[in-house]
Amino acid sequence: MKGDFYIGHLGIFTSDRVVIDLNWDFLNKMGALNSDEKPDITKINLYYADKQKQIVENIEQIENRFLIFLFNDYFGCGDAFWADQETDELCSFIIKDKMPELEDDESYSDYVYAQKIFTEEADEVFYQGRSPLDDDIDEYLNNMNINMKNYIRTFFPMIDVEIFMKSLIGETCNLSDDEISYCCSNPECGYCSVCSAYVIMTEKFRIEEWHHR
Repeated sequence: MKGDFYIGHLGIFTSDRVVIDLNWDFLNKMGALNSDEKPDITKINLYYADKQKQIVENIEQIENRFLIFLFNDYFGCGDAFWADQETDELCSFIIKDKMPELEDDESYSDYVYAQKIFTEEADEVFYQGRSPLDDDIDEYLNNMNINMKNYIRTFFPMIDVEIFMKSLIGETCNLSDDEISYCCSNPECGYCSVCSAYVIMTEKFRIEEWHHR
């Protein structure tokens, strides 16, 4: 593959950080085997150039789905993803004036304080009566019809969502047949917000697998 592989704010991966792993059946299906059954590099490059074009055309959907799965994690654990657990330093994407007021015995990284931010209304709008522990939660998340940036601005106004997205750093990318996987993090404040979020996307950029922390 020539050049960088771009997945929006989730990573711009230079060629040395992109692994291509293709099996024979897939190569045969896409007509990318030469007469001597060796991979046709030109056809493989064209295939992933088309994939890159599709990603560019659908980047808002891809980033939106990433945020859906990430906030499902946040709701599920209820931890303070906005502050360093050791120093209590707030992340750069936090608007301090919009954080709930601290009581004398509280800190930004307290679990109890965090419940002021994870409101019932935010939960209700996000889950519509469901739970992050439901067996079919991934299917629900993949099919959610919600604009996450607007949702965050409404229910988490202390988050500057544009700065949040720009803080992400792509780490690795793997192109395996028709699957695209990537890993990204935000290293500030002890990786409290995003720590090696690993995603496998399949057809129509559905998230087939999600691992975080």
